[in-house]
Amino acid sequence: MGFFKNLFPPKLSPEQLLVESIESLQISLSFALMTQYESRFAADSPLLANCVLTYAMYIDPMGEEARQYFRKQQQLVLSEASKISSNPLFSEAFSYLYAALVLNIVFKTRSPFSEPAAILSNRAAELDFTIPTTYDICGTGDALDCINAINAYSKAFKNKVMA
Repeated sequence: MGFFKNLFPPKLSPEQLLVESIESLQISLSFALMTQYESRFAADSPLLANCVLTYAMYIDPMGEEARQYFRKQQQLVLSEASKISSNPLFSEAFSYLYAALVLNIVFKTRSPFSEPAAILSNRAAELDFTIPTTYDICGTGDALDCINAINAYSKAFKNKVMA
């Protein structure tokens, strides 16, 4: 049964596909950040990557150890977070992540002008990221086309950083 399920996976709803894309981008960005920090911060690179990614996403670091690391190394985290938009590897991927997160918030709140979307947009602006519109991403205003384009990008980025 698993063989056929892998050959013919169930079709995901647009919202499920968007969540899958967000998770893929988060994992890929986390891996890329760890790799970036490995030479400079050695054993702390996973914690720093966790804190930079979650800071950029305006959420708490994942895990108690990472939360403690953020409290102790807040200036380092903020300094590294402020540099990610100038790195070509990260700038586009984070922009796509922000677009996906905002679109997900719109699905959940049923409002393109919700407070969570505004807060996330402010964090993106603080870190000097531009959140692309659906037209920027896929050339149309169609959310489904945009979700498919984000999903394709997330897969391509994952392949790029995990290679």
